[in-house]
Amino acid sequence: MIVPESDQVPPSAKPPTSDHRGPTVWEVVGIGLGVAVVGVTVALPGTRTGVFIIALGLAWCLAFLVARVINWARRTGRRAGYLFGVIVSAIVVLMIVGGLYLGPLSGGNQAVATPTPSPIVEKPILSSPGNGIGMPQKTDVTLIWNPSKDAVQYEVEVWGGPYAKMTSCIWQDATICHIGQMWPGQMSWHVKARNDKGQASEWSDTWSFQIGILGYVELVDDLPLTTPAGNWPPNKGDRLIAHIHISNGGDQPLQIEHIGVKGRRNGIENWDIGFWSITLNGHDSWSFDPNNERPLESGEYSFQLTYSSDGPTWVLLGSDYTFTIP
Repeated sequence: MIVPESDQVPPSAKPPTSDHRGPTVWEVVGIGLGVAVVGVTVALPGTRTGVFIIALGLAWCLAFLVARVINWARRTGRRAGYLFGVIVSAIVVLMIVGGLYLGPLSGGNQAVATPTPSPIVEKPILSSPGNGIGMPQKTDVTLIWNPSKDAVQYEVEVWGGPYAKMTSCIWQDATICHIGQMWPGQMSWHVKARNDKGQASEWSDTWSFQIGILGYVELVDDLPLTTPAGNWPPNKGDRLIAHIHISNGGDQPLQIEHIGVKGRRNGIENWDIGFWSITLNGHDSWSFDPNNERPLESGEYSFQLTYSSDGPTWVLLGSDYTFTIP
């Protein structure tokens, strides 16, 4: 049989090859392992460097696959293969950029909290006068606190009562601050420290103290009752005179809403001897001799000094004087 010359194949020629195969099994396994490693890493806390390394590893796996696809596309003339290679290459670039700039995958773009540094100089600890203590107005006030670590100077602020906030001691070496006598009121104070470099501490805790004992009523003389004629016990028809003498035993002003003599006849009938409102400054006294113009009648009587400073609360002072008119 004679074969036409056009159909003959030269001995040296090789039949054309066509590589239509996709990635090998090892390539697929390598890519799968790379993706698995990335998935596990994403689920765990990571760092920017760690994410970058994982991104490069995944990029290597994808690049190997892209090379195989492009080679297959070049031999077969498949444009879709080139398009696939371009898309996957873009994904690889994005992964590398994300690994470099987007930070840990597990933490997103959350800012890393920076711990607040501790103060360089410890704030002072106050010592005296004790917090909440009360002192007479004549007290010579001196503020005392404990030394602070690394501190060389201290500043003191005082305020309250009639005083606006004032710097009583300005950057001194001592841990005491002499104030002297103060006007009555509720006072507050605190201290700040600084080191030899001028770095200051926070203000200490704020303490307070009371200057001037609060006003209170003192009975100077017990309530004596007399009659205009001076006789005692009184007789029917006599009128009573009460002798009231009190003082403010405290340093601060005292407001008395009502003061007078509570009187009762037969336990229920009202025989009060006047009520007055007064204000006493510290240690001032007040006396008054009110006269009950009402003549005494037969019955059993009781009289006692009483006062009120806050409305409904009444306070009894001294002895309860009792007598009977036949």
